[in-house]
Amino acid sequence: MATQSQYLQRMGIDIWVSRGTVVKNKVPVQVDDVEPFYFLLLNYQTLGICCSLAPQVSELPMEVRRFCDDVAFAICRQKTSPSILELRPNRDTVPQLMISQGQQALPNTVVVFGKAFANHVLDVGDVVSGSTYRQDNLKMLVVDEVQSYLGDVPKKQALWLNIKKAGLISDNSRT
Repeated sequence: MATQSQYLQRMGIDIWVSRGTVVKNKVPVQVDDVEPFYFLLLNYQTLGICCSLAPQVSELPMEVRRFCDDVAFAICRQKTSPSILELRPNRDTVPQLMISQGQQALPNTVVVFGKAFANHVLDVGDVVSGSTYRQDNLKMLVVDEVQSYLGDVPKKQALWLNIKKAGLISDNSRT
């Protein structure tokens, strides 16, 4: 079974990767060999938010959407409707290529809820929740799974402190 990139190469189409991303001798992975995932990418123009959700979730939970909108409003200080991209592996896609294309659609500053997406994107061994990473032009704050913040005030306070520590908001913000 040929991968998408193999088909494109056979047709003589070069695959371009933007933002200086380098593909390092990665062997195409059969989709059947990949663990299922569900990554949700929300683009608020100046801020991206990525959520790693359980693969069995059929659609974006409304409480997750509201929470992400609130986080974006606190950081950007303006209400905007995001463009939403859902990433799930299927038989016709190469997961790493799909994730790479999703990453390229994001702005330069991203808050990542859950380490799974960050582990696919970043060139580090294992990401640490609460840490900020830079790769190419991308600045990523990686925090815990989005569901862990819903209804948990102390966790939300810790998230706020991580956002401030990452320099995504100023110390004198009233949001």
